[in-house]
Amino acid sequence: MKPGVQAGFGGDLLGSELLGQIRKHGFEVVRAEAGHDPAAVAGEILDAVMTPLVICTTIEQMRALPREAMIEVGNEPDLKHFLDRDFGGSADQWHWTSLSAVDYCAGSAQRLFLGAVSNLNTRGLGWLKRLPWHMLPVSVGCSFHRYPETGSYTQGHDGLTREEEFEALRQIVGNRPLALTETGYSRAEWKPMARQGHALRFERDFWAVRGVEIGILYQLNDGLGSGVLDGYGLRTAAGTWRPQLVEAWVKPAAVEPVEPVEPVEPVEPVEPAPVPVPTVWKVPINQIVPGVFTLSGTLTLTLAGAPVEPEPPVPEPEPEPEPTPDLYDLHVWVKDAKSAGIPGAGITRMSNGEERTTSGEGHTHFAVSGPDHYAITAAGFVGTVADLPPGRHNVHLAREIQASRPGGVRLENHGYVDDDGPFLSCDYTDMSALRLYEHDNARYVENCREMRSRGATAHRILGMVGWPGREIDARRPDLAELTRATIQTSYGLGLRTRFTMFADLNVLPSHSNPSRPMAMPERREHARAMARDLRGITHMLEAIEVCNEPGHTQYNGPWTAEQMVEIARIIKAELPQVLVGCGAPWGDPHSATNWTEENYRALMAQGVDLAFPHFDRDLGKHDGEYRPIRQPWEACLMGYPFVNSEPIGPGSSVAAEDHEGRLRAAATFTWLARGASYCYHPNAGIGYNSDELIASEPGADVVFDGARILAPDTPQFSAFNWHWEGNPFITVEGSLSDKPVHERGSLRTTSGVNGGRFQTQVLRVTAGCTLRARWPVRFDLYHGADTGPYELRERDRTINAGGTIEIGPCVDTLLIGRLT
Repeated sequence: MKPGVQAGFGGDLLGSELLGQIRKHGFEVVRAEAGHDPAAVAGEILDAVMTPLVICTTIEQMRALPREAMIEVGNEPDLKHFLDRDFGGSADQWHWTSLSAVDYCAGSAQRLFLGAVSNLNTRGLGWLKRLPWHMLPVSVGCSFHRYPETGSYTQGHDGLTREEEFEALRQIVGNRPLALTETGYSRAEWKPMARQGHALRFERDFWAVRGVEIGILYQLNDGLGSGVLDGYGLRTAAGTWRPQLVEAWVKPAAVEPVEPVEPVEPVEPVEPAPVPVPTVWKVPINQIVPGVFTLSGTLTLTLAGAPVEPEPPVPEPEPEPEPTPDLYDLHVWVKDAKSAGIPGAGITRMSNGEERTTSGEGHTHFAVSGPDHYAITAAGFVGTVADLPPGRHNVHLAREIQASRPGGVRLENHGYVDDDGPFLSCDYTDMSALRLYEHDNARYVENCREMRSRGATAHRILGMVGWPGREIDARRPDLAELTRATIQTSYGLGLRTRFTMFADLNVLPSHSNPSRPMAMPERREHARAMARDLRGITHMLEAIEVCNEPGHTQYNGPWTAEQMVEIARIIKAELPQVLVGCGAPWGDPHSATNWTEENYRALMAQGVDLAFPHFDRDLGKHDGEYRPIRQPWEACLMGYPFVNSEPIGPGSSVAAEDHEGRLRAAATFTWLARGASYCYHPNAGIGYNSDELIASEPGADVVFDGARILAPDTPQFSAFNWHWEGNPFITVEGSLSDKPVHERGSLRTTSGVNGGRFQTQVLRVTAGCTLRARWPVRFDLYHGADTGPYELRERDRTINAGGTIEIGPCVDTLLIGRLT
């Protein structure tokens, strides 16, 4: 069986590098949706020396494919939402397209597979019977999907065995080519990974020995959530391969394949003719000639043809019952490095496969007879095996550190991309990182580890600091070496660096004249020298910012736009592949600096890559505590790439925010407003008055949670405010901006739309809100409470045009889906 993988949705291209990885791992077939450019979809797969199996819903898509491509008509038409999406909800349309494809492929020499049903259950097999297989050429193959509907991979559907399922399929479609075009086991239901791999290996071998030609594993990548559909990936959502699952699918079958046989008409059973039963006498030997034989036993004499009553069987003696061992309690608490309980951790008793899942406190219980080994795993943590006797035990897991993403960071439209594709940048402030690296390395490393495990992709560090007693002196001769070492270490811990080159120049004097701050000529030379020393590690940088809050008088007078642009161009000339911005060109909170919209536009017009606004933290203005959340919309309207560089956070100056839900919603809103990055800005990261770990600050556990739900290319979506025509939803009661907070409505219902995809955030609902769909939509709904991560409340909700949905009170709610 040729191993394949589902790796293309919506016609998106995968790229030669990723396809090369797929080929290198042993896959021979890639299943992908045709999209609007089927030739490009199939062409790049063929260029990677693999066979494309392209899902088509029209004859026009089929005609665009090269002859080497295989065609599959539709995807799971037996499920209503796919029938609606692909064939206008009409089974007749699917039937007509399938038979038209037979006519087309007969003259094109392209291989064709029909069916594509969602499972080999009663519904799927019944759907296959709709096609006249007995009239179709034997070269037309049948495709089908097979997923477990119980907790066992050896059990069939609807009362059938696995073998009976296969025979039922053959009876319907005859002896024609078969392709298993989707199967898989989700980690959300099949834990630990070794069990998932064992199930995949069984699945592959089961179909291979029955002559199935192609086996497609669903799917290449995990989703961004934690539900069942998000756990099928051969790779993590970040692109890290899982070799154990790959090997389970691409290895050869365990036994030789069985040749398929033609189905035959059932034959009525024939009653066999009666056979004479011989007469059997059994006599004890010592009763034949008493006193002569000393042998004991039984002599059997048989007389053929004489009927005899069968001798009743001698009952076997009942086996002695095994003694029941004494059982003892084993209590296990699974905890992180800080002794906080880890809920949802999986514990498997290795001797018998008995499984448990920990409670909200990280606790579970076994009844055991003695010591045993236990495999312990939890999402986001490094698993372990523990030898535990009966009793009470704490098992601590270290947080998992994922490798940093490869390649340099680039801008595509408004969002960040690298060699792994688009991503949502999750930054955090660590202004004292250079000093911590040198003087408190353990805390620096712990900051990196803990924040990476919470979803951070980069941290923001300052290249100079003038805080008394905590200085980072720009005049020290080894500043470049210290900066490189800090950046390299953080990259090894999974983080890139956003580097702010100038800060606190009023207390960091000139090299030549300690009585005055660093003048412009020295700023030029410092920028040039630092940039040159960063060559060779540019892939470790997310971006470089010329200066922090350039309107401050700390720079011996505010920087002019011309000065900032000049320094930015010096850096760009030395590091052309790095994104460079000037600073925070914004009017608030430093309104005296005149960093207005005109300054912003003047900077961007001079070729600067992106801007780093610091939004106002004044909570006494319009929208109150939600004002800092929705301010990125003002940057979105200007139409230039930006980073939410220093948003309000726990312990921030002017005003602070330690409400988990609002911090989480602020990051989500930034990405939907087309911001490339959101920076978590807590007191511990600001650094001049705290020695706490950054991960201990309020909101650190959930601030980046929206990144696991939103698409990685969210900043490339078109953004629509609550009352704009392009928004998929109408807010029936309107905005809360001009209403008392107890009334119905939302503060904002903001949507990003890209092709058929949409992502909507309903922000601040206090008394309920009604949304009306402008067009037919299908979506998942995530509820954002005051604390904790987003909670998946509904999966695949469908609303027709004009239909409504009620949103209850919340900090925010996300609707992630497609226009149908």
